[in-house]
Amino acid sequence: MPILALGVVMRLSIGNGEKSYELHKSLPAGILQEAKKYVICLEEDNAEDLSPEDYSVTVSGVPANLIMTNKNNGNLCLKWIWEPEFFSGQFYPEVFYQGKRIWPEANRSIAIIVNPDQAKLSEEHFCLMLEEVSRIAFLLSPAYKQARLGHSIQRLSIAQLEMITLYIKDILCAVERIAQNPKKKLLRIRHEVPVYQVRQTDEETLLRMVTQTSVWSKTNNAALLSGLSEIAMKMNGHLVERVSEVSNRISYDTYENAFVKGFLLRLLYLTYMLDQHLGYLEKNRTVNDPIRYHVATNRRWQIRSYRKSIQSKLNMPFLREVNPLTTVGKVTVTMQKHPDYRRLYTYYHKLLRNITPLGGECFDISIERTYQLYEYWCYLKLIERLVQKYGASKFDGQEIFKTSAEDKGLSLKLTRGQQSMVKINERIRIYFQRQYDYYNKSRYGSYSGQMKPDIVIEQIDDKGILRTTILDPKYRVTHTGIREALVKMHAYKDAIVDKNMNRIVEKAYILVPDMPTDTGDSKYVKEQYKKDHGLGILIVSPGNDAGFDELLQSILL
Repeated sequence: MPILALGVVMRLSIGNGEKSYELHKSLPAGILQEAKKYVICLEEDNAEDLSPEDYSVTVSGVPANLIMTNKNNGNLCLKWIWEPEFFSGQFYPEVFYQGKRIWPEANRSIAIIVNPDQAKLSEEHFCLMLEEVSRIAFLLSPAYKQARLGHSIQRLSIAQLEMITLYIKDILCAVERIAQNPKKKLLRIRHEVPVYQVRQTDEETLLRMVTQTSVWSKTNNAALLSGLSEIAMKMNGHLVERVSEVSNRISYDTYENAFVKGFLLRLLYLTYMLDQHLGYLEKNRTVNDPIRYHVATNRRWQIRSYRKSIQSKLNMPFLREVNPLTTVGKVTVTMQKHPDYRRLYTYYHKLLRNITPLGGECFDISIERTYQLYEYWCYLKLIERLVQKYGASKFDGQEIFKTSAEDKGLSLKLTRGQQSMVKINERIRIYFQRQYDYYNKSRYGSYSGQMKPDIVIEQIDDKGILRTTILDPKYRVTHTGIREALVKMHAYKDAIVDKNMNRIVEKAYILVPDMPTDTGDSKYVKEQYKKDHGLGILIVSPGNDAGFDELLQSILL
């Protein structure tokens, strides 16, 4: 068996091979996207005695298709085609020779990062942000500190509806593919039968026949198997009346299928609760949110359609004998390697992470308002990073949590148009929708009318001087939108003053998830521009924390 060493190179090619990258090195960010095809290439020197047919490549357990073999002057070149389909995230390539893994080295794994297709970017962002908002809000909440609430206490809202809607078709397709060849096991069943009905037996049965003389009786030799007939003749026509027989049966009641059934039952329950929730919104004429009402009236039928599809999958033959799994205690090799079981397990975890014990406006957002969820996400993510940096001993977030009868429990109090604030410590406060009224001699404010920046960070330096930074998240990035936001940043820096008419806003930044190259606004992203003017653009994208590293470096004293 070969040992991959200096003579072996693993490459990943893009397009027609014009770009090629060595897999043992970090790939440039953002070069791979789902639903595209890539070529994995193995190049090995001194391979005269090696057979190309003995090599295989898998990516996260899924075999890649060999498309080319080339052996020339002792050098071997093999190419496999790999397509991540409509699936993004981390993938792990492996090379096998005669069934044994030879690359990467033992106890090492190499991850390939595949980015979502640009057409799905808003959907991926929505789900990532919802997941992080749910997680951060729960970790910061009194519920986590006092009760450590589990997922038995769950709030179902429009945001969860959107998440389930985005994933459920793929979930159902994965179940259909599993049904074509589900995980199964062989059961050996032992049962008592009359001796003349025995079709196959074993040594234990034969031993019992010749030792249990107390239960012998006259038998009809003609009805017996030939082997048993010979024994009966030697025993003067006597044998035991009933013997044990072993039969084999295929069963689908495996751990993996129990997980599938338990997951489907949970989805059935959640879609039922969502149906009830949407019914309430549809009938409640006091709802003054037209988008919310539109979602309730137009998507309730969709949820009911999904419920019928889920029920039909539960009635599939391979699931009928399966006892559903209520708690996922382990992850089997099949759930890690099989593409469809693995996909279901991935969605199961997405579901758990997106359903929260908290209520509030930020969880009742439809995908049409991804821009609004981006504002909430930026605020909570910034709080999380600051708590990680300075510790939680002085953290005070009581103002953003409340007990709500409408939400049937604890609610995250982040509402557009209403001011909310948390204290990181004695020197740092972070506001959401900070309200600046007209200033006077006793307080600072705005001299050009009321202003409500999205996010305000107030820091007190060593001399007791207040330093203010304003952040304005803009999910939809266009040239016009950036220019309008920059004008607003200038207004904040100029108009917000203290009681002595001194300007207090030192820095004002626009936060965007991406920066198109065709807007002509790239200069505002450059570090020197932001340093010179205290103004500019920071790229802060869900799934990439590097933007927050730059943000904290730019704003902290």
